[in-house]
Amino acid sequence: MTSSNGATWYSSYGVRFGRPPIVVVHGEPGMTHDYLLDLADLGTDREVIFYDQIGNGRSSPVGTAAAAQVSLGSMVSELESLLAELTAETGYLIFAHSSGGCIALEHASRQPKGLKGLILANAFASGLAMQKGLQGRRDELGEKDRTALMAGPGPAPAYAEAFGAFFARYVCRVPPPPHLLHTLSALTAHPQIQHKLLGRDLFDWDGPLRHWSVTDRLDRIVVPTLAYGGRWDETGPQCLAALAAGLPDCEGTVFERSSHLPHIEETGPCLARIELFLARLG
Repeated sequence: MTSSNGATWYSSYGVRFGRPPIVVVHGEPGMTHDYLLDLADLGTDREVIFYDQIGNGRSSPVGTAAAAQVSLGSMVSELESLLAELTAETGYLIFAHSSGGCIALEHASRQPKGLKGLILANAFASGLAMQKGLQGRRDELGEKDRTALMAGPGPAPAYAEAFGAFFARYVCRVPPPPHLLHTLSALTAHPQIQHKLLGRDLFDWDGPLRHWSVTDRLDRIVVPTLAYGGRWDETGPQCLAALAAGLPDCEGTVFERSSHLPHIEETGPCLARIELFLARLG
């Protein structure tokens, strides 16, 4: 799909069978869809559509050329263009992970007619609340790692080691599978979108998402919603609680052995919970 901003790559799994497809919105500006490919197993009775946001992966442009033009607004417009092209006849469901939830929530707050339901995975309704969660989790680490992370990113081995400890505890509590490693490699190769929208320091954002919030608009999102997170999620407990409390028709779920990637850390239970929600929607 092409637009004035570039070309959006997408692919799908499964067959529509007359049901609304699931459009998957990946998180972490600068990442790719690959780490979410476990969700393709939801395609046994409906279509699951993945895409790479412009600036990332197989879409174009990427890196510096994309950072000059990509914003949260352009990412919402990109999603809406994709939805118009692929889902006009059937309506659609949205699965959004982490900061992909910002895109999905902005879209949903406009009360689009085609939206039939939302699945918000490890998402947040406020950038400041997300920062509070990240900093709180950082402060739970040992003094050495906490001090290194508070000093900010740099070439010193201490930061890399500390971030590794944070990642293993609050992002992915199992050995990272190849599709997650592929996504992380893509982010390392082209961090410009992340740097623009979030900043260079995961724990102290200085990009526009720091002050983004949809908290006062959650009541506009009346479609059935499943919001879930992990007990050890880097977002902290307050982000999921705010979504569950603010969305009028929201089911909240916590995966006890997971952090930020329950679809990888507890794949079977996570997909089963999503299937239960989909069964409710029909």
